[in-house]
Amino acid sequence: MELKNFINTKLKPNFDSYMRHTLHDFLPTTNNVLENYFGVTLPRHLKKIYKTIDGITMYLDLQMEKWDKNHGNI
Repeated sequence: MELKNFINTKLKPNFDSYMRHTLHDFLPTTNNVLENYFGVTLPRHLKKIYKTIDGITMYLDLQMEKWDKNHGNI
C-alpha cells in the first residue's frame, strides 16, 4: 500500500482517536501498562541500554554481581 493511500484510508479517519490522549490528561498515551511504566519511570540512558540484547544482558550480569557482593554467593 502506498503512503498516500494509507494516510487517506487508515490514518485520517482515525486520527482523532489516536490523538485523544493529548486532549485528556486521564487517558494514558498507551494501553500497555508495562510499556507506559517503562516509558514514564526509566531515565533515557536506561531505555537505550534495554533496547539491545547485549545491553540488557550486560545490565542483568552487573545486577547479579551486585547482588552476590551484597548478599553473598548462594
